[in-house]
Amino acid sequence: MDSTPIMSQYRRIKSAHPDELLFFQLGDFYELFYEDAERTAKLLDLTLTSRGTTKGPRIPMCGVPKHAAESYLAKLLKQGESVAICDQLEEPQAGKGPVARKVTRVLTPGTLVEDAFIEQSSDSGLLALSKGSKGYGISYLSLASGDFYLGEVQDSREFAAELARFNPSEVLIVRGMDTSGLLPMSASLQELDELDFNAHSAERALCAHFAVSSLRGFGCEDMALGVAAAGAVLKYAQRKVGQNAAHVDGLRITQRSNRVHLDAITRRALEIDLRPDGSGSPTLFSVMNTTRTAMGARRLRQWLRAPSRVIEEILGRQTAVSEIVHTHLDNPLRELLGEFGDAERIVSRLALRSVSPRDLVKLRRSLELLPQVRTTLGQATAEYLLNISAKCPDFGDEVGLLKRALVEDPPALLRDGGYLADGYDAELDRLRGVQRSAQGFLQQLEADERLTTGNPNLKVGYNRVHGYFIEVSRASNVRVPDHYVPRQTLKNAQRYSTPDLKRFESEALSSESRALALEASLYQALIDTLQSSLSALKEAASAIAELDALQSLAERARSFGFCAPAFVKERAIAYKGGWHPVVAEHSNTPFIHNNLKLDHETSLLIVTGPNMGGKSTYMRQTALIALLAHVGSWVPAEEASIGLIDAIFTRIGASDDLTQGRSTFMTEMSETANLLHNASAESLVLIDEIGRGTSTYDGLALAFAIARHLATECRSLCLFATHYFELTALAEASGIQNVHLSATEHQKEVVFLYKVNPGPASRSYGIEVAKRAGVPGSVLTDARQELDRLESRITDSGTSEPNLFEGNPAAKAMSEHIEHLLDRLSTLNADTMSPREAHAMLYELIAAGKRALLDKSQV
Repeated sequence: MDSTPIMSQYRRIKSAHPDELLFFQLGDFYELFYEDAERTAKLLDLTLTSRGTTKGPRIPMCGVPKHAAESYLAKLLKQGESVAICDQLEEPQAGKGPVARKVTRVLTPGTLVEDAFIEQSSDSGLLALSKGSKGYGISYLSLASGDFYLGEVQDSREFAAELARFNPSEVLIVRGMDTSGLLPMSASLQELDELDFNAHSAERALCAHFAVSSLRGFGCEDMALGVAAAGAVLKYAQRKVGQNAAHVDGLRITQRSNRVHLDAITRRALEIDLRPDGSGSPTLFSVMNTTRTAMGARRLRQWLRAPSRVIEEILGRQTAVSEIVHTHLDNPLRELLGEFGDAERIVSRLALRSVSPRDLVKLRRSLELLPQVRTTLGQATAEYLLNISAKCPDFGDEVGLLKRALVEDPPALLRDGGYLADGYDAELDRLRGVQRSAQGFLQQLEADERLTTGNPNLKVGYNRVHGYFIEVSRASNVRVPDHYVPRQTLKNAQRYSTPDLKRFESEALSSESRALALEASLYQALIDTLQSSLSALKEAASAIAELDALQSLAERARSFGFCAPAFVKERAIAYKGGWHPVVAEHSNTPFIHNNLKLDHETSLLIVTGPNMGGKSTYMRQTALIALLAHVGSWVPAEEASIGLIDAIFTRIGASDDLTQGRSTFMTEMSETANLLHNASAESLVLIDEIGRGTSTYDGLALAFAIARHLATECRSLCLFATHYFELTALAEASGIQNVHLSATEHQKEVVFLYKVNPGPASRSYGIEVAKRAGVPGSVLTDARQELDRLESRITDSGTSEPNLFEGNPAAKAMSEHIEHLLDRLSTLNADTMSPREAHAMLYELIAAGKRALLDKSQV
């Protein structure tokens, strides 16, 4: 084993960070050794070298340049790795041994606050999961924004919905916990000791952090699983960043009743902010996002991912958006907001004491803009806008302090100094004066020595290893004075020192190091002073983020011609002239607008029509209109009225889950079971082509039963798209209607009209769609012949469609009862019947009707 002092130092530091890749600074490089080097070389495609040793095998080693480390670190973090950064704390000095080194930052995927490692419009977050007999406790923490949530869910499906909502970068669990089926394969997983999830120690940690005697004020004193998760996530974050995270100053309970429930399947189907392939565009977020700040983009994404069910909040935002639209405030707001920095993340870095001078200059400039925000909102009447204005006070003291303290354009690195302004501190000015006078001294010394020695080529210089020197070239053939002391021999020159130069060097170098140390100390004191303003700064940054999100919604409403939806007390979703905002924005042809009405009279629409005719688009646009309305946005329609919904469920598309041993049809039925169990009368349900993954009659029977259950048992507002024409018979029942998307043929080519009309479709045009897809002509010809044969067989049998209930005894009995009722009714003569006969006949008819209904329920 290499027993050199440097490797001994490395092993000591590495032992304190066994779970992280240790980036160990050696001069201008970060080096990795042993298993860390082998793993990092593979992940980053680096050349794996080795370090020499006096005993045993050579030590695997790889490294990256310090000045380019950020790009390498970003790649590792994106792959779920955690990294400990070990920096040199001093310059190497001859004969002193290893320089002092210390881990200055631990980077994990969920604790990032640096802009270099996080997408500006997204958050990096931690989610902790605790498990108990009654379900799961969850807690989410974003150090980049200070958001801290706690909650409890009953089963793995609810947890999956929360996981999809928060989309954390890192997940914490108890060591050894079985997470199969719970977490996506891409999640960065950290296993902690069971003690980290102890509810009692978690409660103590949370109370200590918030400086309270109990958690009663947060409303979570009876949520032991949630508290355990919250304690685990907070303690983990504090350990990794080495700070108390003072900007995490609140704990919110995440409640399903306060937001529209969107499970992972629905989020994927609606493409709210991510497409199935993981890309971010085109999505609803990419189309709706015209924010001017990164924090505004993050706030808008949060709203879209968690639409509100609190009517006061919804109408508050909607009123604010309406006022911005009607008063044309969006234009001046956009111009003003474009000058703001990412104050939200800067305040977070300030709380974690990792803020740079450049960050603080950006913060100062943002604070200077707040009075203009209040002036711009001066005529506003919407309460939401008035609250935002109230959260943007004058930070005169902070602005003044930052103006006095910092230069206008600070250097990128703290170690270089020069970021504190002249006049901020008298002692710092004095030490800098010594350094500035040094240049004049050296110039004068060089001129004097040239004159004294008669050597016009004599030079006075400096390097970091040998300090200040007088250099005389060998070619000059000039005799040097006796008081010159040799310092360094070069090939073509000799370097000397003198007693005067030595004294100057001592004072100059001393003043430089003292100036750098004093500047660093003054900077930390500046950060200390600003800590008292953290809460107000965080509130102001949050207000600007909200204002930016609101102006973005207003700008989109104006640009796209959206309307302000009316909220009604009854359950309903109705609109006229509605469209899909994402499809319309990215289409080269005009989008056909359509109408919809779902309410207590018609809660389920059977949607038929050809493939590619627009059925899925029609359903998805309905969901997005409802979602945007619950965000507080205007919606893509000419007019709309919405009742509060509690959830959106979808069953759209075909996929399998091979890792869980689930076929496409099994996955389809599992998702359907979930929505049937959880959908309520206030839910919006979208069903597309259910039952197509099994035999025709099995699938048809399941689709029939599922549609009827949704209409009669769940009573959900539902769009049910299908190619099973038999299901259109359901429209005879109360609360169900048929609509279809039309198409026509022109010169033997199918033309999709994309218009929704009442009634069922006449045909599916499947072969024509196959032709468009490029299916070989011979296959299409064969398919047309087979279709003609099947249709002629149906016509010969005397029925237009196959009979789903052929051979069903219950259906036959029901038909017989109905025929009996009709026969009896046809023989009645109300004018000749006595009251007693009429009474008896009424009971007979009621009994016969009940028998028919009983048989119908068994069909």
